[in-house]
Amino acid sequence: MEKVTMTQIAAELGVSRSLVSYALKNKYGVSDRTKQIIVTKAIEMGYFKTPHATLKMTNNIVIIIGDEFLGEKSFFARIISGIEYFSVQKKFNPQIMAMKNDEDIEAFVARIIDGKPRGVIVIRQFDKKLAKYFRQVNFPMVFLDLIDPSSDCFEVRVNNLGNMHKMTTYLVNKGFDKFTFVGDISWALSFYERYNGYLRALEESGLEHTDILTKSKNKSIPFDDVAFEEYVRNNSGAVLVCANDSIAVQIYEIIKRNGKMIPDDFSVVGFDDEYYAVNLNPPLTTMHVPKFELGRAAFELLYEQLNYVDAESRIVCLNAKLVERHSIRQIK
Repeated sequence: MEKVTMTQIAAELGVSRSLVSYALKNKYGVSDRTKQIIVTKAIEMGYFKTPHATLKMTNNIVIIIGDEFLGEKSFFARIISGIEYFSVQKKFNPQIMAMKNDEDIEAFVARIIDGKPRGVIVIRQFDKKLAKYFRQVNFPMVFLDLIDPSSDCFEVRVNNLGNMHKMTTYLVNKGFDKFTFVGDISWALSFYERYNGYLRALEESGLEHTDILTKSKNKSIPFDDVAFEEYVRNNSGAVLVCANDSIAVQIYEIIKRNGKMIPDDFSVVGFDDEYYAVNLNPPLTTMHVPKFELGRAAFELLYEQLNYVDAESRIVCLNAKLVERHSIRQIK
């Protein structure tokens, strides 16, 4: 790659070379806004990908997480625990940085560069602009779970399609013949993949199904709660296949509010095996996602990049495990 110099960056911005130098070396006296402009231009021009720009790195690993996923009992808390545990085993210092959906990506990446981490693990909805910026710097990066099907980054995923196919086939073999999938499949790639696994299993079995895939008017709810309540009033006997456990919790409430019972009137299954699934009444049948192992796999992909500069990008896919509880009725 052709060498990009501080002089070239200064010329592009119409500022002095010394100002560029101070900004890129994070020295005192440069405002945050000016530093952001200079670092952004340096990223765009490929400065951080050239050998002379290699920074003296700390032993920090940054874990970027969407702020909507923060919380002690979040699905992602156990994943972060896995990353942290194996990071510390290898003498790295994991640091969490929350990122808002409306965050200024240029400013956010500039802050990360200031900290000179060894690598980055991203736990949030895939953002092509964010991935583009990281590909233009020297930091190894891994995306975890919430990804784009066309990306070429290092990624760790759950086998959503295959595992939902497995669970649906299991239910068919138990004798269920009436199915309804509940979840807005545009909400997340994982929902879309799970729906297709469910769909494939039913197509193989020749069974019909009535699905509720539409959006809710409430943007914070990942399924059409109004359409589902109407469905509950006028139906019974189906197994309700939820895109995740969170939807299952809300479905429990709607079913009970309409005077019906689980599993007598409706069987319900979820996906993820969240901490609360076993404490629902009745306890929820679901797919247990190995969250701690997802964290371990993410760190190991990052560690490989730290040790092998020419490591080829790839996807690591982990399986979930079926956990049967009491939310599905027994068919004689």
